[in-house]
Amino acid sequence: MIKRALQHLLPIHLICGLVLLAVSSNLLAAQWQSFAPVQQALQGRQPATQGLTLDLPLVSEDGSAVPLSVVFTAKLPEGDSLKSLRIFSTGNPNPEIIDFVFHDPRVVADLSTRVRLNESQTVIALATSHAGHTWITEREVRVTVSGCLMRSDEQADGGMQNPRIALPRRLQANQNAEIRTLINHPMETGLRRNSEGMLLPQNLIKSLRLTLDQQPAMETRFYTGTSANPYVRLNLKLTQSSKAAFIWQDQQGQSLIEQRDLNL
Repeated sequence: MIKRALQHLLPIHLICGLVLLAVSSNLLAAQWQSFAPVQQALQGRQPATQGLTLDLPLVSEDGSAVPLSVVFTAKLPEGDSLKSLRIFSTGNPNPEIIDFVFHDPRVVADLSTRVRLNESQTVIALATSHAGHTWITEREVRVTVSGCLMRSDEQADGGMQNPRIALPRRLQANQNAEIRTLINHPMETGLRRNSEGMLLPQNLIKSLRLTLDQQPAMETRFYTGTSANPYVRLNLKLTQSSKAAFIWQDQQGQSLIEQRDLNL
């Protein structure tokens, strides 16, 4: 009798387990599906959920500088190319963190940066091709200390200075070449208050443009979710020697330019 009863119960437990699994999957997907800024960016398109990888720590003790990497691995249809990679936050005062816009296929969609997260939340990455295809992924991050509380007021009025570019020792044709860039800047959000309770004025670097042989290759757009001293790691796959220019521009329209010869 007991054995027969267990045999009847087993399918019920199996069905319940499958229902719970389906509910869990829907809950995981619900963040980007219900997040208005992402839905606005999608414009009604249904994105693929494979082919885009977003890497962040599960727990960050410093919300002001959380390492983030994003890699696009999907196979594009013939004649199509990647247009942009956009990163969104569901818990920051402003949803935009950083955008990467591609103009040259020699820029490989394998990038890293550091972001500012106000609280524990979900971070969403959205890739869009020139033909309108989209891909999406997301990661949950637990933040111990808010990214709004990590810096002193003394840095708030600083400007762009000391841009640095690190190149590989050797560059080889048709091989990924990792390039790292960093510039000193407070990236003041305009949301923090000083010791007297007054809001500190917003002070951001607006963009970093990369040109190859004086032609646009990639643009990085920074927002309040980008960490102080903006950092970008990118990859290039070159077929011949090129001249690269890195152009940083702030909200006031001031620019700093660093040039490097990329000799194969």
